[in-house]
Amino acid sequence: MDLQYVIPFIFAGLLILFFIIRAFTVLFHELGHALPAIWMTGEKAVVYVGSYGDPRKSFRLTVGKLEIWLRYNLLFWQRGVCIPPTGAMSANKQIIFTIGGPLASSLLAIPACYFAFFLDLHGAVKLIAFFFLTSALIDLIFNLIPRNRPIFIYEGTTVYNDGRHLYHLILFKRFYRLQAKATKLYNEQKYKPSAWLLDDLVEWSFADEDTLRLAIWANWQIPKYDIALRYYEILREKYPLNADDHCNLGTLLGHLDRNQEAITAFNESLNLDPGHINGLCSKGYLLTILHRPLEALPYLDKAIVIQSGNAYAYSTRGWAKLNSGDEMGGLADIDKALALDPNNAYAHRNMGIYHLQQGNGRQALTYLEKAASLDKTTHLLDKLILEAKTCSAT
Repeated sequence: MDLQYVIPFIFAGLLILFFIIRAFTVLFHELGHALPAIWMTGEKAVVYVGSYGDPRKSFRLTVGKLEIWLRYNLLFWQRGVCIPPTGAMSANKQIIFTIGGPLASSLLAIPACYFAFFLDLHGAVKLIAFFFLTSALIDLIFNLIPRNRPIFIYEGTTVYNDGRHLYHLILFKRFYRLQAKATKLYNEQKYKPSAWLLDDLVEWSFADEDTLRLAIWANWQIPKYDIALRYYEILREKYPLNADDHCNLGTLLGHLDRNQEAITAFNESLNLDPGHINGLCSKGYLLTILHRPLEALPYLDKAIVIQSGNAYAYSTRGWAKLNSGDEMGGLADIDKALALDPNNAYAHRNMGIYHLQQGNGRQALTYLEKAASLDKTTHLLDKLILEAKTCSAT
């Protein structure tokens, strides 16, 4: 046969062989992630070869705590992903997990190639070993170069290549002590130094979901509401907000007198969780501030039905009733709140409001000063104390 006709077939055969070897390189790569993860955590790891987490058109293999999904069509085996165990791994363990993938195929290919040539095996074996080594080195180099292009996992999450993950893990080790120190300071109620450290982590773009929330709360406590709000915007851009996030955002916006935006945030919270107690109480509270107590009452009624022992819900409903003209109903709710929680600052404040409405300045001042001793940050307290002092002096 003429050589010019043979060469294309040889080239095509070599290309197919390399393509098949490349597919198995991907398998070894993902096993290089999964096996160390199982060893380090003792938990299950899942590997997908041929997809980014899509089990369709794949068959499943299970070996102990390792679950493998292999695409029926070998042509798709050029991609893969390892879903790590759900248990938390330290930064060092995550580094081992991450680097294990690109290293695994190379650690197999190098000795395979060495023995194929050292033992002078058949030429076909040498060729396969050489292709395996080439594929493994390509895998090692390209996976360890950080890339910003996201990989979209079938379940909806986003990940990045091993190099970018490894880069962030190295940064994490550098900043881990800062994060741990900031958390310790926050737990010790040293909010200002905690906020300074957390601000640095956010500025360096090294704040994960939990760190962002901690930065919000630390700045809230100082209080630096504008910075806390900016961090909420960063959190919203990176992660989906849950019902608690929307509720807290609404409260923060209320502190900044952005009341309509606050109402929207409370609505988002209640859309996600219609029975969210803080969302119901906070919306009822804000509507009362906005002189819409009749609109507030249904939310507070629902909160009390869901959680009958919630002193804050009774206290806020009592205040709403006072503002709607139902003084006896309001007094009964505030009494109930104090019975449930004698140290509830808002219940004492609202009892002070009741006595102010009755013209009893001295009695009002007693309750308002008690509220201040319990929580000096209680909303409207300074204004009410001044009003009570003025009333008791006349």
